[in-house]
Amino acid sequence: MKQFHFSSNLSTLMELYLTTRNEEGYLSDHYGYYLQELDCLSKAMQNESFVTRELVEAWDAAKPYLSNRTKIQRHNTIRKFAAFAFANDGISYVPDTSKLKGNSTFVPHIFTVDEISRILNAADNLPYRKNAPTRHLVIPAVIRLLYSCGLRVNEALRLRTTDVNLESGVISIFNGKGGKDRLVPIHSSLSEYLREYTGKLLLDREWFFPSASGHYSSNTIYENFRELLFYEPYSPYWEWTSCSRFSTHFCSSHVRKTTCRRIRSNDYCSKVGGISGTQKLPGDMLVYSSDNCFISGTGTKA
Repeated sequence: MKQFHFSSNLSTLMELYLTTRNEEGYLSDHYGYYLQELDCLSKAMQNESFVTRELVEAWDAAKPYLSNRTKIQRHNTIRKFAAFAFANDGISYVPDTSKLKGNSTFVPHIFTVDEISRILNAADNLPYRKNAPTRHLVIPAVIRLLYSCGLRVNEALRLRTTDVNLESGVISIFNGKGGKDRLVPIHSSLSEYLREYTGKLLLDREWFFPSASGHYSSNTIYENFRELLFYEPYSPYWEWTSCSRFSTHFCSSHVRKTTCRRIRSNDYCSKVGGISGTQKLPGDMLVYSSDNCFISGTGTKA
């Protein structure tokens, strides 16, 4: 955890707040930077030892050039700190939740099975690049792992070879969302695919998805994913790709309907709700799944 330093009369509360958030499993850097800014603002004003209405209003009025989305985030972050301060001192001012509304007109795209098939085909046909010698191997493997196991993209990219046990079919995620660890099962078909992938790379490498300088970044994965959307001859030609933030692929089972495939490109992550078995797609491509439902009602039940 990054160490933040405060010098206003709110410093004791701020330090206690960050410590408490960290103990609860939240990564505190996001809060720390905002509190540092609030600390400076408090010193420039009355420098009270509690949160005042004037301080919150001055905070909300600062940086008018920011987008509504960022303003909402700033307000609600400080509101949480103010609520914590009130619970400790009984006098701090706690503002209402931000009344600002986002102005996004984004509508998610629903992937079809055919579109997913073409994405995978495009990934499998990426050309070799001298400046990125592992790209044609890493990108198809990353996309399959994200699509199948519900990992956030940074969780996948930070995997070390020691975190992936292909014999037992279990991936160990360390310091994930909320600073928590978890185990993720993978389907035997995907384990076999990843064994073939691993056999084409150096066995003593540190990162499961290596790049020329370490491991791949989320920005690189995002850029390559967008490239796949227009990659001939497999391009789905989706007009929405120029402005989309995430896309969703729904599945159904005889028991329930659930979102089972979600690829988000605004924060470069993919999430997967439960699905199961192995789905055969055109072009001899396999889509792997793990849990207990069908892909579009046609998959193989586990």
